[in-house]
Amino acid sequence: MTRIVSLLIFVFVFALSALAQAGVSTSEIKGRVTDPNGAVVAGATVTATDSERGTTRTATSDDQGEYRILTLPPGTYQLRVQASGFSMQLVNAVQVTVGQIADQNFALQIGDATATVTITADPPLIETDRTQQSTTINDRYIRDLPIDRRDYLAFTLLAPGVVDSNALADNTDFRVAQTPQSGISFYGNNGRGNSITVDGAEANDQGGGVRANLSQEAVQEFQINRSSYNAEFGGASGGVINIVAKTGKNDLYGSAFAYFRHQSLDAGDPFAFVLNGSTLTRIKPDANRQQFGGSVGGPISHDRTFFFAAYEGLRKRESAAVPLVTDLRIFQPTAGQSAILTALSTNPNQTPITCFTGQPAITPAQCAGALQALLTADQPTIDLFRNNSGVFPFPSDSHAFSFRVDHVPNSSNSFFASYRFNDRDDKNQSTRALLAFSRSNNVSVLDHNLTGSWTHIFDSSTSNETRVQFNYNELFVESNDLNGPELNVAGFGFFNRDIFLPSYNIDRRYLVSDDLTLDRGDHRMKFGASFLLRHGFFDSRTFFGGRFGFGTLPGALVSPQLAATTVNALQSLDLGLPQSYQQGFGDGIVGGKLPYWAVYAQDTWRALSNLTFNFGLRYEVDHRREPLRTFYGNIGPRVGFAWDPFKKSKTIIRGGYGIFYAQIPFVIDYVVQSLNEINGVRQIPQVLTTLNAANPLALNGPINIFRTLRAQGVIGIPTTTRTITPADLLQFGITVSQTGPRNPLTVLFRADPDYRNPMAQQASIGIEHEWARGFS
Repeated sequence: MTRIVSLLIFVFVFALSALAQAGVSTSEIKGRVTDPNGAVVAGATVTATDSERGTTRTATSDDQGEYRILTLPPGTYQLRVQASGFSMQLVNAVQVTVGQIADQNFALQIGDATATVTITADPPLIETDRTQQSTTINDRYIRDLPIDRRDYLAFTLLAPGVVDSNALADNTDFRVAQTPQSGISFYGNNGRGNSITVDGAEANDQGGGVRANLSQEAVQEFQINRSSYNAEFGGASGGVINIVAKTGKNDLYGSAFAYFRHQSLDAGDPFAFVLNGSTLTRIKPDANRQQFGGSVGGPISHDRTFFFAAYEGLRKRESAAVPLVTDLRIFQPTAGQSAILTALSTNPNQTPITCFTGQPAITPAQCAGALQALLTADQPTIDLFRNNSGVFPFPSDSHAFSFRVDHVPNSSNSFFASYRFNDRDDKNQSTRALLAFSRSNNVSVLDHNLTGSWTHIFDSSTSNETRVQFNYNELFVESNDLNGPELNVAGFGFFNRDIFLPSYNIDRRYLVSDDLTLDRGDHRMKFGASFLLRHGFFDSRTFFGGRFGFGTLPGALVSPQLAATTVNALQSLDLGLPQSYQQGFGDGIVGGKLPYWAVYAQDTWRALSNLTFNFGLRYEVDHRREPLRTFYGNIGPRVGFAWDPFKKSKTIIRGGYGIFYAQIPFVIDYVVQSLNEINGVRQIPQVLTTLNAANPLALNGPINIFRTLRAQGVIGIPTTTRTITPADLLQFGITVSQTGPRNPLTVLFRADPDYRNPMAQQASIGIEHEWARGFS
């Protein structure tokens, strides 16, 4: 507690960061009302009218002439200012985006109150109150910029400090299909520490990735908060992306689109070949893609109730090419081995020698012939490679539908409810390079989402937002090969059932959140709380298929005459010389209800007319299943400033500092539960045996297990036959049990008693200057 208090004092005294920000899915308009001489005008009524929906919101200028219109939906507004003794002033087309606090000042003219003065306002290029590093991608960018697969979140990669996390490789990211990540790295964070929201409701999955959400046709805009965002945003150590969906308008409007791709318009894949007997033929496989959809929105009741619906579909019939084995010399002795065999066969001294340990001596020439045959791959091994190389279908189908209804009964209340549905199936998505068709997987995604929101304006200085959400998400991943075991031939190919598959992941989420905004003179305060109940179900048959690993071995293991060279991984497979065998049995199901809740408070203080500070504090609790620790010390202070040194709104210096915490992926709970020993019970007992150089043919060693099970027809090459069972292992003295003594080399995944949420400290400082109109 002493360290926490010291930290809080430090950040609040030095005010190094945090930010002024309107909200997770809303915006604000603020400014000052003055007379022709620059004196403030108190009591002026400022009315914002949504240009497309006709809804209104009002505010009144205070004693300093300042007004603020809170919790506005992003859009284009007409502003009208009325004050006694002054002509009414009208500003058209004031556009505000999500999270923006737009400045719009008024200089009223003395005159008839019934007269109207219309002025033209350009959207402010510099946000004088923004302290975080953020970028907004609006509808124009989404509509006009070129993009592949219509994945609009890819536009995030255009922002500074953001890169593709799929291209990063380190030991902090577990990359399997059943725990996808977001694909977005903010300032070096991996792709699992981010938070994505749609209309203020979360859109994250239990693996640290992004759930399927809106089609591109339904997105109005989204804000990318790269660092130092305020206390309202949490559950992330990287960035926060806030997506806003399109809504209906007073006019009926819509869109329709269709895009296609066909192999006749594409260049051929240089690796796409088929083998007919011994003839290699280059082909141009199917590459058909159709992407289609549309949207429609309009009024149910003018100025009050609106609807918007969108659909997007994808039908893809493409192919994946795995390079063919065209040079059969890889199945022959290596150059080093051939040199030894040549020396043996041409040795003028044909005195019998020991060719195989424990076998009678034979002449060097006979030994050379025997080793030549032994080091040449058998036909089943050759067929294993040929059956898993070539051109394979890669079909994909997806559907995304969303429907939203907005209701604005009066200027004090607004409601919306939305439903989203996503369905996707990908076949053979991982077939490539050394990853064989039999190892490839099939992915199926199903997502249902219901979201509701109520915004209530108590008065021009007080507003409240309440949200509720329910989400149901399925992520099923299965392997093309149903049996196993994995055959991992290092440097040559990876075959058969993925050892982590099949995996069936079901995620139910229930969210309730509330945010209260208070505007009190120089202070704009915001308080909020959220409760997220994550009900996870994870059925992963981890290690159930088993795996054998093949790598380079000393040549002496095959023959004393090969002591000067090695046997490569492909030859190890053909000779039945695995380096390791691992398999799990038992129960792969882990479920649980994991609450996550957070509270925050923040204050945006306008200390001077050109200097704004923001102070915030957030507290989060991310409950985990025991024995994984639930950490109760996730206290995140946020501080920030925005300074206009020349008081012209042309140059802004902004900075921020904060402590941020990411949620823990449910896969961590799964591993600790299923691959651990809890109260003497192993949910998935494992068998692991490795090659013993002193006794390579040990009864329970990987070589004896592989050769025996293959001879018995349990392991099939080139085609698998069935899964290895505990009964198959009894002959090797291996007993599989969830209780009692452990097998030798049992691997347990235990929870560190000090385990806690990932934490990041973020600090930023930046200068923005408007050099010319429209250019900063």
